Amino acid sequence: MTEHATRIPSSRSIKQLLPIVDTRVAGDGTRILTPIKHHLASRLGYSSVAGGWSEEVLVERWTLPPVDHPEVVLKRHRLVTFLHPTPVRGLSIVDGRRAESILHAGNISVLPQEAVVQSCWDSTLELALLEFSPRLLDRLLDGRRPAASEQLVPRTNVQDPIASNLTLAILAELSRPTERLYGELLCLALAVHLLREYGRTDVGAARFNGRLSTGQARRVLDYMHTHLDSHLSVSELAHVAGLSDAYFARAFRATFNESPHQLVLRWRLQRAARLVRNDGFSLAEAAIAAGFCDQAHFTNAMRKHFGNSPGSLLRH
Repeated sequence: MTEHATRIPSSRSIKQLLPIVDTRVAGDGTRILTPIKHHLASRLGYSSVAGGWSEEVLVERWTLPPVDHPEVVLKRHRLVTFLHPTPVRGLSIVDGRRAESILHAGNISVLPQEAVVQSCWDSTLELALLEFSPRLLDRLLDGRRPAASEQLVPRTNVQDPIASNLTLAILAELSRPTERLYGELLCLALAVHLLREYGRTDVGAARFNGRLSTGQARRVLDYMHTHLDSHLSVSELAHVAGLSDAYFARAFRATFNESPHQLVLRWRLQRAARLVRNDGFSLAEAAIAAGFCDQAHFTNAMRKHFGNSPGSLLRH
């Protein structure tokens, strides 16, 4: 806590905190900070870092004890979604503005890059933490803001069912992954929603109308087919098409009537089936060769998106 910071009273002393700071560096050069790691009793549930997701969006689920959260200057845009089943009394100070409120499950807080944040709560808190790279939001805005810190307006403890439901879908995919591209598309949809609802610049739906041209569609499909056994990303495919991430995702669906991850999954499942039927691969070998992480990933993808097991697919 800085010398002149406003002290937040709570049942725990700030001296009890363990000052551990995450200093990972993302691909865009920004440090990924997760300052809620200060307390020994904090428990990390899921993390997109462990899942190998794009560093442009960090997703983590936390269970936190009652504690003073020391003042920190955010290096990335942050979305906090509260998940605890019972109301928790909390107090936050964002850029010098105090807000004491009851934190209900499903409520969110939007905290822009460079916001000065301090908070505490009076009982165990469960939350999802998402940190967005300013570079990602800049691409969604086509560079129309002069400074990353001006991309979002801070809001604390507000109801937003769309953001909450998208967060839950992201956590579900993180806990039992089927396709990393699907998780990234969910994160992209959430980022677009945040810009529309809390952004300083309008990102109206009209910007996302249209289809891929014949040339764009051919380049993207060729690239997807060639790199089917690797980890494809939204930004990677958008770059091949020469479009922004958000425009590409909408244009792809408008062109093919399915999302990129659905097409990738279908192709990978078809490849795995051919390898087992024609080349004598085991399910585990076919899963790896087709681009799945392992046989469990293959099985989960089949059941979640197609309603049956790999064995039933391979019998046809």
